[in-house]
Amino acid sequence: MNSSTTKEKYYLEISSNPVRFQPVSTVTNVFFDYSNRQVFAVRSGGATGVVVKGPTEESSTSFIMEDKGPVMSIKFSPNQKVLAIHRSKTSVEFVNFPNDRDSVEYSQSCKGKNAIILGFVWTGNTEIAFITDHGIELFQVIPERRMLKALRSQNASANWFVECPQSGMVLLSSGSLGHTLQPFLFKPGNIVRLPKFEGNWILLIKCIGGSGVGWGIGGPRTANKLPERDVTLGVLYGNPSVLVLRHHRPRPSSSQHPPLPASLNNPASAPPRSLHFSRPPAISHSPSNNPPLGAEIVIYTLQG
Repeated sequence: MNSSTTKEKYYLEISSNPVRFQPVSTVTNVFFDYSNRQVFAVRSGGATGVVVKGPTEESSTSFIMEDKGPVMSIKFSPNQKVLAIHRSKTSVEFVNFPNDRDSVEYSQSCKGKNAIILGFVWTGNTEIAFITDHGIELFQVIPERRMLKALRSQNASANWFVECPQSGMVLLSSGSLGHTLQPFLFKPGNIVRLPKFEGNWILLIKCIGGSGVGWGIGGPRTANKLPERDVTLGVLYGNPSVLVLRHHRPRPSSSQHPPLPASLNNPASAPPRSLHFSRPPAISHSPSNNPPLGAEIVIYTLQG
């Protein structure tokens, strides 16, 4: 696509210089860091190499590290000075990356008793948050002393979490079906707990705007679990928002699909505190004697 020649605007455009990396195999694991937009290809636990590909040459590198077990997650700090490696259920290892790489690793265990680390997010150049099944633990990383200092913690049960670096937020899912969602906002040295929301998960979005927090629920109660893959935390027109993909079988009488809501095409035209629906065409389902599956996104926004 070339918007300069067609004079058209696109929501998405394929890059002319895509990031290429090794595929997942028996010896290679691949990880994506949403914050730094880096792809990590870890071979043999790092013993035969770690290749990092980013959107620029400055954010791309390669190195070798000792194989200390399977890597569950790996990310650089925003300034690329410290590498965090998640291998254990209870700790995260760190390696300093100055001009000449310091190969000495240092480790930090989670403080919660019997807590399991689900993952971690860098909230600043020297601050990192461990997301555990018992809540969030915020630490200050002190590279020159090869140690971490506990700053804050928040208790909250969690099955899984999603993050949004642009808004500095994470969303934790809890409950037997994962229907309760608890957002947290990171500020320097602090964790802010925002109002949680839950429901008959037939809902798709929660938006935390400048004037408050809103949420909406629709449809009958469902016994289906809410999986991590169907939840996205992002920013829509400046508002941090939660999007949940809802799968359903459309009604037989529904042959037409409504267009995208006005608030997505033109946010100024949408009324405040409005619940919108976007329904894409039905997805074919096999076997053929079963009704087709559809997908729906419901967006609740606070405006004005």
